[in-house]
Amino acid sequence: MSIYGKSYTQGIYNPTKPEKCININGAMGSKCNTITYRSSWELKFMKFCDKYDSILEWGSEVLKVPYISEVDGKQHTYITDFYFVCKEKTGKIVKYILEVKPKSQMPRLDECGQILYPDPPKVRSQRALNAWQERCNVLRVNNSKWQAARRWCREHGFVFKVLTEEEIGINY
Repeated sequence: MSIYGKSYTQGIYNPTKPEKCININGAMGSKCNTITYRSSWELKFMKFCDKYDSILEWGSEVLKVPYISEVDGKQHTYITDFYFVCKEKTGKIVKYILEVKPKSQMPRLDECGQILYPDPPKVRSQRALNAWQERCNVLRVNNSKWQAARRWCREHGFVFKVLTEEEIGINY
């Protein structure tokens, strides 16, 4: 079993302002009647987008970005968590691509852009080593995805952000 094989809150979100949601209004070409959240954190962000008038439009899992994984060297498709357009207090319109992830899955980088991996386990059992290797691979895959997303955002006039439990306001 995966170290991340936890049971997360999942379900269907029905926005109170469906005209803002591109999953429902079809603004990006694909129209569907449901929006799936894969964690309580995603649900919280959906409610935020739906509630505030400064969020002009938003969508969940509507953008696909190709990337090459550092783990297997193959091309994959990264489906981003959120797309949204917001009107800032200055009146400026900004387009965002956003990922919601636990801080533990967010790679920390050194000054050269290399991943700072967690220390290997002190107890070198096969199970502990496998768990450590999986953590490292999750960091490598996320780094690959997010580098590709940042590049895509630069090319298309978007801002890429990763929100963790800290930014969302979830305390453990």
